[in-house]
Amino acid sequence: MISCSFFPWQFDLAAQWLKNIDRIHHAWLINGLNGIGKFEFSTSFAATILCENLTNNFACCHCVSCNLIKNNNHPDIKFLLPDALSGLITEDCNDNSIQLSNEIRIDQIRDIIPWINITPYRNNKKIIIIYKTNNLNIVSSNALLKIIEEPPPNVIIIIVADYLEGILPTIISRCQRIYLPIPNNNISLDWLNKNNVNNSKEWLSFTGGAPINAFYYSKKRDNPCHIWIKNLLDMLSNDIKVPIYSILEDNYDTIIIPELIEIFQKIFFDLIMIIYGFSPKYFINLENIFKKLSCRTNKEICINIFIWLNNKSLLSNYKLNKKVFANNILQKTIESFK
Repeated sequence: MISCSFFPWQFDLAAQWLKNIDRIHHAWLINGLNGIGKFEFSTSFAATILCENLTNNFACCHCVSCNLIKNNNHPDIKFLLPDALSGLITEDCNDNSIQLSNEIRIDQIRDIIPWINITPYRNNKKIIIIYKTNNLNIVSSNALLKIIEEPPPNVIIIIVADYLEGILPTIISRCQRIYLPIPNNNISLDWLNKNNVNNSKEWLSFTGGAPINAFYYSKKRDNPCHIWIKNLLDMLSNDIKVPIYSILEDNYDTIIIPELIEIFQKIFFDLIMIIYGFSPKYFINLENIFKKLSCRTNKEICINIFIWLNNKSLLSNYKLNKKVFANNILQKTIESFK
């Protein structure tokens, strides 16, 4: 179901931008850290514009218009998303064996042009939400730019992006920008606790302060750092020989390569922080282990491994030999502390 209400950390910012709702700009660019609720902000923003019974200047979430949006049936709102993100607006089950596109295609832009030239059905506005704009290729970007430069009457375009790099400067210059900052830590923790997230502080740190990511990660596994990885780090910190092959054998079924890379990227980032005299950013409960490990390595080694892992992450979604890939990561890690 699509959200019509802002998250607690978004109310003040939303109120600031929606106070002149009757004279709203035709193109908006919403950007900020991944996992802080930008998609929900955009849908709640749209719902407020189209709501037929505003409550305290926000969408009521109960009128006909709001209910249509929640069920993705509103005739005056359209979503442009990559096929891989279609689950945000539909509950259709996709065949996991099919590799879905991560791009917003040119035909998706073209298909929406007849719709934007039709008079609104229920409201006096029509809204297009494009998520995420970073997934536009150059051809799609140019097609979008043409729509923004020559906007049809009563059409509002809401563009959502994690970062501005890669977006055409001419698109950016024609949009009213809303930057969503990292939410206040206490507000995020309160929201996570109310949503029954265990170890909320650890999960919020692991995601760099992104509460939505913290919520979804916590539903997939028990702890930010797998117990077997923590045990491996503990062995390394105490100069105990690591039985790498038995570790891989025992945990092979639970290993997901993109997840494994992310965890070790954050481990080495935290080690670099420790070496420079700071506290860990991601694994706040592993500080003592990191301090011991930092005595067995140096910043150059950790930075090189971090860069190496970044390069490996570019390959992580391809069909590779999982055992070889995981073994490679663990071997590199062990060699860093000799």
